[in-house]
Amino acid sequence: INNAESSLEDEIEEPDDSGEVFHVIEKGETLNSIAKKYGIKLKQLKKLNPKQGDKLAIGHKLLVKKAVFKPENTKPLVVYAEVDEPIEEVPELSKEALNKADFLIVKASENIGTRYRRGGKSPGGFDCSGFMCFLFNELEFKLPRTSSGQSQIGKKVKKSKAQLGDLIFFSTNGRGSVSHVGMVTEVDGDEIKFIHSSSSRGVIISSLNETYYSRRFVKINRVLDKF
Repeated sequence: INNAESSLEDEIEEPDDSGEVFHVIEKGETLNSIAKKYGIKLKQLKKLNPKQGDKLAIGHKLLVKKAVFKPENTKPLVVYAEVDEPIEEVPELSKEALNKADFLIVKASENIGTRYRRGGKSPGGFDCSGFMCFLFNELEFKLPRTSSGQSQIGKKVKKSKAQLGDLIFFSTNGRGSVSHVGMVTEVDGDEIKFIHSSSSRGVIISSLNETYYSRRFVKINRVLDKF
């Protein structure tokens, strides 16, 4: 296996062991129909998703079952060494950069539902880093091919300072190294949502509040101020 193929192996996510169950919203669905599908009451579904209104967005995820952890399973995972690197004070994005972020989010949303394909970087199928390469190429900005490589560019920012268009990184391969990447699409108080190509669901929008991702979070990098 050459280095390029070997590095792409890190794009595969490990199984979700959080115990949470999510439903990816599809066209025509309602909160009531989703509640019936999972055998729960509408009131319970709304309680699990307090920020979700009656209007559903295709590709977003709803929590339909909470995780139940045993004490021994609450220990933090091995984390990537970069989480200990110093975080610089990074200025907020300029209006021009925010316009670019909006453009990227629109382009990304057009691909919601596209299947996961290892090594893929086209609308025929994406892996996580391939999806980011595809998006930023729309701005004629060439990103490194792997999530690990992408984690080395830009400036690391605090979660509390995240903005649209920032890249968000995770360790999902069980080895503690960066192996998954997405792009921030929404910041609502202490909740950060991001779009990414998941190995199990394809292109979807997820939340950093989801246990699976919160336990595997590595860092957020700002790259839109580089060009």
